[in-house]
Amino acid sequence: MPIFDPIPRGGLTARATITGLIQGPPMTGKTTFMGTWPDPGFVHFDPNTPTVANQLGPVMVVESWPHFRDYIVPAVVSGKWRGVRTICVDSLTYACRMADEAAGVRGKASEGAAYTLSRIEFTQAMSRLLTVARFPSCPAPAHVICSVHETEKTDRDGSVRDIVPAVTGQLKDQLAGWFDFVFLACIKIGTKQVGPRLERTIERYLATIPVDSMRPYVADRVGGKLFPGTLPAEVSPPTYQRLAELWAIPLP
Repeated sequence: MPIFDPIPRGGLTARATITGLIQGPPMTGKTTFMGTWPDPGFVHFDPNTPTVANQLGPVMVVESWPHFRDYIVPAVVSGKWRGVRTICVDSLTYACRMADEAAGVRGKASEGAAYTLSRIEFTQAMSRLLTVARFPSCPAPAHVICSVHETEKTDRDGSVRDIVPAVTGQLKDQLAGWFDFVFLACIKIGTKQVGPRLERTIERYLATIPVDSMRPYVADRVGGKLFPGTLPAEVSPPTYQRLAELWAIPLP
């Protein structure tokens, strides 16, 4: 049996809670998007967004990998974080880095005993955390939405071949498969007329990933598959409420 159970027969509508991954570069609104989900609580790894998270919901700041593994995950799974209906992990890039440091991984190594230990620790901790969405029998079922930064895969000539989650080793190709949906956080920069002058504008949106994408790490199980109806290529504004409207189902 795989560590991460497949989506149940009948699709996501068979569950009241779902898991999601939001990928994108810094300042594209990943944390803000997670904060639009019902009663969010933040498991906070990212040192760059504490102010944003504190404005959106309660925050548990991860002090070390043992603190996350031995205290935060058991507390969430056992239902001790009362009043929280969406667990927001911000972000998996820093969580992966913290696991690597705790295991003694040197630099960007993606093999060896320390790296193997780090991957086991990271996979087991995330598997436990995701049970609060996958199993309704949990003491406090909740959505689990995780953010992750992105990085480029390049060919020998330096040309960009793909954009993947900013984690180490084989996780780049595996991470998306742990979740029910994957979104890319994007921004459009333009201008608008304000009186006699033009002002710079920034529009944030979610890019949905096509089912027939050539990217091997992508597992789009949302648009036209397990939810009724399809999602447009761009979702704007990037909010939970907008997703609920597009999916046309009563997400709790």
